[in-house]
Amino acid sequence: MIKNAFFIKGIVAVGMVLSLWSCADSDPEEVILDGITIETQITKIKFSQVVVSEITSSSAFASADLVSLDPNFEIIEAGYVLSPVNSLPTDTDIKMVFGEIEEPVKIESELTALDPATVYYIRAYVETSSGFGYGNPVAFTTDDAMADVVVINEGNFTSGDGSFSTYNSLTGEVELSVFASANGFPVAATIQNAVIYNDAIYAVTNAGDKVEVINSETFESEALINSGFQNPYSFAAIDEKAYVTNWGVLNTETYAWEGSFISIVDLESNAVVDSILLAVQPQHVLAYNDHFYVSNVGGSTISVYDPATNGVIETIEVSFGPDKMVVDVNDDIWVMCTSGTLVKIDGETNDVELTISEINGSGYNERMVISEAGDVLYYVGTSAWPDATTYVYELAITETAAPESELISGENFYGVGISNEVIYVTDHNAYQGNGFVHRFGLDGAEINTFAAGRIPSGFVFR
Repeated sequence: MIKNAFFIKGIVAVGMVLSLWSCADSDPEEVILDGITIETQITKIKFSQVVVSEITSSSAFASADLVSLDPNFEIIEAGYVLSPVNSLPTDTDIKMVFGEIEEPVKIESELTALDPATVYYIRAYVETSSGFGYGNPVAFTTDDAMADVVVINEGNFTSGDGSFSTYNSLTGEVELSVFASANGFPVAATIQNAVIYNDAIYAVTNAGDKVEVINSETFESEALINSGFQNPYSFAAIDEKAYVTNWGVLNTETYAWEGSFISIVDLESNAVVDSILLAVQPQHVLAYNDHFYVSNVGGSTISVYDPATNGVIETIEVSFGPDKMVVDVNDDIWVMCTSGTLVKIDGETNDVELTISEINGSGYNERMVISEAGDVLYYVGTSAWPDATTYVYELAITETAAPESELISGENFYGVGISNEVIYVTDHNAYQGNGFVHRFGLDGAEINTFAAGRIPSGFVFR
């Protein structure tokens, strides 16, 4: 197959491929159009009817064959024209262009960045020395926009009433309890974390201890892994293997977690197949550079595991209480510690490059994310009791000291996320009933607030 250059008029991004075509390769069900007309002249240049498939809310796939040429009309270029308003699109609309055509070809195009719930018209075209000619137009309608923000509603730790809700950033529509609506039963647990991996949401819960595997589009339950855990917290995967950190059992006299371990999950069978016993409470697990990084929040180390052997290949000394980890644009790892520090680790050597003190965090279950560009950290901080003020701070990865002031302040902030240059901040509503989510611009100005479930704590963006 031969990839050709193209340009676009309009905002739709496209990728197009030409492949050589012959009658033997033709789909017997395809519709071959009559010769196209150029400047009132009927030519022997023929297209098959455009077929549009794989339609989503923002993309589609178009395919047609340029079946035959006409020796009297030299083709300068060929491709598609597309329009959401013109039912007979021309070269003045969105245009996907190829170079000179000298033999029959198959034209395939992936159309992206389309608007949801919109009718588009598309047809093939050729430009010759005598002018333009077009195939028959085809209309298709993109799907309704899928809610792009999934809110993780942790729920009360003793009630097991965690849930997922969604928000559509285009329409403002909110849907609560989407898992229960899709399945006819609730999550029935406290949701600690959730991530998307291989088109599924893996939700780590306790009370009860399990991992729910959920279709990331429909929220239908695909699998339930409900043995081999004890107060699980975090999930990460490499290929068909996942690590899930487990706090173990809480000693009610010392309030320390005992019997901590890592569950090893086979994602093909969706079962825990082994475990790694630990001497200290683990917290976050990060899959990076073909290794698992586990922050040992009960101590001052990060353990690096080889998934092939499940053995520790390196131990990184950091500040006390390493918790949430993210990877920046330079492939360095940032670790937020409950002791009030941010640690930067070289992603290639695992050497600690920088430790920033006087970080005002939460002191437990730290909430930190990184911008989509990978160059700015955002994290949640709190005031000293009894002050209920909470904060969101931003810190560029080029900085070497803690921020002097917060970006956003308010009451009851609990979790943070960022998508499409909008900062999302959860509000636990003083743990009284359902909470809220606030949306802010990158300058800290509030955009709007929408409803969420009980104790919203984080986000998954689709």
